[in-house]
Amino acid sequence: MNNKTVSSCNKCRTSIINTNRKKAKKNEDEEIKRCQDLAYTRDQLVDVFLDFLDPYEDFDSAEPCKQELNINIAVFLNSFIDRIETTNENESNKLIACQIIKLISKADGFMYIYHSCDKLRDGFSFLFYCNCKYERKPKNPQIEDINKRRNTEPRLLRYECEGSVLITIKQSHELAYIRVHHLTHPRPQSIAVSSEIKEYIQRNNLLTIPQIYHNVKASGLNGYSH
Repeated sequence: MNNKTVSSCNKCRTSIINTNRKKAKKNEDEEIKRCQDLAYTRDQLVDVFLDFLDPYEDFDSAEPCKQELNINIAVFLNSFIDRIETTNENESNKLIACQIIKLISKADGFMYIYHSCDKLRDGFSFLFYCNCKYERKPKNPQIEDINKRRNTEPRLLRYECEGSVLITIKQSHELAYIRVHHLTHPRPQSIAVSSEIKEYIQRNNLLTIPQIYHNVKASGLNGYSH
């Protein structure tokens, strides 16, 4: 094979590579455009989730973990960015993910806990778990002497629900992609601390946490329901 032939082969190879790159870029741009055409704004997100949930049986009456919920949608980042005060990209992306999670919780009534973040080639992905997911059950056994326990009695029922929300933020797409997977179950009851219990804690701030817990439990203060 002479130099002329080698040169010609190299040119052909380069041409093919460039052509394939252009095709791949065109396909990617078309896919981004398709996703943008189907994407929602921040203000639409709660209503969109409620529409997705409408065909399902009431979670409190249905048999736990028998209904499978899968949602895949995208939302525009610009409807969140103007509410973010930091200029740090990592912090900004996480704050956007947390805003999205709050809206999802508002719609479906479940609480999701941050689990992990992965840096991608062109963005970040944030994984949140359902707070009732069985894998989140405390693994450490409780001490037999209740006066020495640091863990209180469990306030949440746990389920094999596989509940997770994956939020992938891609600034180059101007989108956040949301994937929800959940085997539905009864929603957790509110465990907010009542004003009466808060006042008791403030008046007895020299007591240990286990002492406060057991005193609140014994006295039946408003807001204790376990």
